[in-house]
Amino acid sequence: MKKLLSTVLFGVIIFFALEAACGEEYRKVTIRATVIVFQPEELQNRIIGWIEEHGGYFLLRSNEFLSLRLPTEAETGFRHYIENLDGEVTAIDIESEDLREEILNLRSGIKSREDILAKNIALFGRADVEATLGIEKELVLLLNEIESLKGRLNKLETERKYLFSEISFVFKRTSLPEKIPSSFDWINTLNLYRFKKEGLPHEK
Repeated sequence: MKKLLSTVLFGVIIFFALEAACGEEYRKVTIRATVIVFQPEELQNRIIGWIEEHGGYFLLRSNEFLSLRLPTEAETGFRHYIENLDGEVTAIDIESEDLREEILNLRSGIKSREDILAKNIALFGRADVEATLGIEKELVLLLNEIESLKGRLNKLETERKYLFSEISFVFKRTSLPEKIPSSFDWINTLNLYRFKKEGLPHEK
């Protein structure tokens, strides 16, 4: 009876452990949006202020786009904020990728290599010269593999903890400029806006 109870209890623990591993904290979230605005710089400053208040930061910015990172737990609030911007949101796209399997495999790979590394280090001091050279080569190989795996894991850990977003800004003028600058002088003498609006004049 005790053996059966232990087996059932172990199964329950494994079940909840797997359920925890399947949670949203293993998602990689990317949000892209396009906004039509009159004053992109002013709107960008407000967006940056909002994300910094919620633990995020911007990566790059220009008049045309703003890229940023934000904690994944702020995803719902950020989506609501973007959808209700002063400008006209013409497009919003949300991508989600499950990183659970890759992250767990990397953690397992690091752990197994670290175990082998520890065993080789223990043997290193007791080995003869010839064996020492072989162990040393394996130690270097293991250290390089562990470093590479940890680099990939750190990247994925960042991607699951911080969503990535890129917002594109389309500048909307309140009025058309009087002239369209061109490197060709003869083009600068034409009223291109009239041509665009009325079409080319008919030949007589």
